Amino acid sequence: MKTMCINSYRKLRFPESALILMVMGAFAGPILAQCELQTLWSPEGGADHVFGISVAGSASMHVLVVGEEGHDDLAGAAYIYRRAGDVWELETMLVAPDGPSPGSQFGHYVAMSADGKMILVSEVLDTNNGFFDAGAVWVFVEEGGRWQVQQKLTASDAQNDWVLGEKVAISADGNTAVANATGAPGDPTYVFVRDGNRWTEVQTLLGEGALGLPWLGVSADGGVIVVGATSDDDQGQGAGAAYIFLRDGAKGPWAFHQKILASDGGSGDNFGRSPSVSSNGDTILVGANGDDEAGLSAGAAYVFERRGDLWFEQVKLFASDPDINHFGGWATITPDGRRAIIMGGSIGHVFDRTNNEWVQTMRLFAWGEDALGLSRTPNMTDDGSIALIGAPNSRVDGVLWYGAAVLFDLDAPLGDLDCDGFITVVDLLALLANWGPCNDCELPNGCPADLDLDCTVGVKDLLILLGNWG
Repeated sequence: MKTMCINSYRKLRFPESALILMVMGAFAGPILAQCELQTLWSPEGGADHVFGISVAGSASMHVLVVGEEGHDDLAGAAYIYRRAGDVWELETMLVAPDGPSPGSQFGHYVAMSADGKMILVSEVLDTNNGFFDAGAVWVFVEEGGRWQVQQKLTASDAQNDWVLGEKVAISADGNTAVANATGAPGDPTYVFVRDGNRWTEVQTLLGEGALGLPWLGVSADGGVIVVGATSDDDQGQGAGAAYIFLRDGAKGPWAFHQKILASDGGSGDNFGRSPSVSSNGDTILVGANGDDEAGLSAGAAYVFERRGDLWFEQVKLFASDPDINHFGGWATITPDGRRAIIMGGSIGHVFDRTNNEWVQTMRLFAWGEDALGLSRTPNMTDDGSIALIGAPNSRVDGVLWYGAAVLFDLDAPLGDLDCDGFITVVDLLALLANWGPCNDCELPNGCPADLDLDCTVGVKDLLILLGNWG
């Protein structure tokens, strides 16, 4: 049976006093690993709606888009939220502009430009040009306070079951869009560029053989495109790889430049998951959620840095929590390459870089019995102060796969356990109430008072809290 650290006043090693325990119980409020700003729930949710299957935000997170492919018998929808003061309010719901079609899964994947004025929404099983389940990607733009369809992107050589849009990405400047077609031979990635209000398919990127549900990352100006290939077998079956494509000039084509591999790659590592690229393309974060070094399928993530004309592995990252599964399944990095969120289990692991050292500094998980499933498409503001994470397998009142999306304040001082913006005696008592080893600290809500992430609430955590007092 799971023992919860939240409001769990078990026998303490320090101090041992019934009176102090009573005081703690009276003043210790909810404890969060890092402060939640808001949890978004589907406005029209239900079983298997998977709201939060994909999420994206602008550079300042003033505009958000949340996909919900299960809406209306899998016709799908996407919801746009806009920040008003300290809350995000629903602005509008988008559905497939040519008519919702059951099973077409509009909203499967979403992406947004940095200014929040352009959105990509994939409809992976869209039937177009006479081909079933060929897939499509819709471009929406905000004009005069209203969201308009700019264009429907399809593969020029599409056939039945090509499934364009399993993954999509857009450059921060909104001029380059990439989308894969996972049902097509060789798992190609299509590149589209914008000229004014018109998008044109300009190129198809291919690796060496089947890539296996390619994963996509793109730099701010679209000059660097990274395609993850988890099925690559150079280092063993399913070891994985990632391909780097560079653009020749501002309007030239993209050419294959480098294939990167994990220095210690092996069969089943799934290297190539969720590549994320810094603004200038110098830093690339790549997940390997099948890596076994920290335990069976515990997972890992790798950071590569550009030196000269090539990228080299800088560091391999692991979750601080024991027994985390599939760490590295989803990941993102800030434009300056100094903060990363790497998902593992149902927890977001925040890493910060100082000089060339990466250290895990925070854990993110959803509060309460309903928001259980943090897992997908983490996003951050450009300055790394706010995170948005999809939680599509969250449940509400027992309704499975209802879904959610959760916003976190990453600038809240470590030790602000009640998330009121101050570290006071309330936070101190909350920490003391959870003193001792953490049971199941790798699970959601497992041990949020464990500030130094060592699965024990102790003196080090107390010193962190006191160091941030006020």
